[in-house]
Amino acid sequence: MGGLRANLAVLLAAMVVIASSAAVLVGRPPVEVEVHVVGGLDSSRMGRVDTLVLEVRNSGDRELRPVFFVMDGSLGGYKAWRVVEGPEVLAPHSSARYVIKAPYPLNAIPPGRTFIVMVLDLNDESFEARSRPCRLRLPFTSIRNPSLSHWVYDAKSARRIPYAWSFVSCREGGEVAVVEEADGAVELAVANMSRSRGDWLMAGLWQTVEAPRSLRVRVKPMFSTPVAHRPPRVVAVEVGYGRWTWAGHRRISNYTVIPYRGLWIAFTDEVDEPVLLDGCLWGNVAIYFVPVKVGEWNLVEVNVTELLHRLGWGEPEPAPYPYGDELYVVRRAELTLFVAEYPWNRGAGEPLEAYFDLVDLEPRRG
Repeated sequence: MGGLRANLAVLLAAMVVIASSAAVLVGRPPVEVEVHVVGGLDSSRMGRVDTLVLEVRNSGDRELRPVFFVMDGSLGGYKAWRVVEGPEVLAPHSSARYVIKAPYPLNAIPPGRTFIVMVLDLNDESFEARSRPCRLRLPFTSIRNPSLSHWVYDAKSARRIPYAWSFVSCREGGEVAVVEEADGAVELAVANMSRSRGDWLMAGLWQTVEAPRSLRVRVKPMFSTPVAHRPPRVVAVEVGYGRWTWAGHRRISNYTVIPYRGLWIAFTDEVDEPVLLDGCLWGNVAIYFVPVKVGEWNLVEVNVTELLHRLGWGEPEPAPYPYGDELYVVRRAELTLFVAEYPWNRGAGEPLEAYFDLVDLEPRRG
């Protein structure tokens, strides 16, 4: 019965917003119940406000079983937020503090977005109160969803992907490049390469981030990257720099034709100590080979700033970067985790795969 009543409350909220939005958003709510936004935060590091702290007062003569909806102008307002802290029943003539959390990443509030909180009473599915319009500013989230644990459906690529990441690939004909969720981790895989020339076959996840001072990755590679200036197969994380974005572009690896260069942290079982090679592939690529165990989980930590100094690469300057409804000033970089193979890979066509469940960074600031 409780689930049915909650569903009815959700339906009522949608009906209120669609059929009576003027009354809800402009009209005066009943004075017996008041709700005030005390604060909010990004508790899941998604780059959105996913947790709100509310003060609710029930001045009426009947008990209140509150259900909370957050309206910011998007369709996400039709889902009730989950109560993390606070009483299930608010007694007459009393007040309480509630902590509520977004049920889904896309229901969370983008930074700088104006929103209101609506309160419904689960006792009779009635609309009881709304907050004043509120706008919260978040500091820039240096990397969003670093645990890769929050997944959403991406209509552009017609697949499920980790929230805040974009699936990028480079393939031809019947070649396979995929991303999958596997036991709480991300699986990246390529297969079916049969050509003898051209660019790589690649599958990856990409996100614009704040330029890292250091990087921490948990990876389970199922193959090793050969230590060479032109490795035939690669499992790596790239930190990319330049006046470039991969949005809407094929994910090529010949960076001499674009204003971009990449530092690859590649995983190999061929060395006992890290090896740094510059001038790799066609150019504008440096590869830092890190020793790992193939087929096992490895935690890798890399000082990116030190590597840039060794290469003589300058660090990006702070520049405006719009995100949500805010404009930030950050040192920007492009982060890509990927698996790939080139036409010169001996045994090309066999599946190559790797698993990731953490990609985190400490930003370069100041």
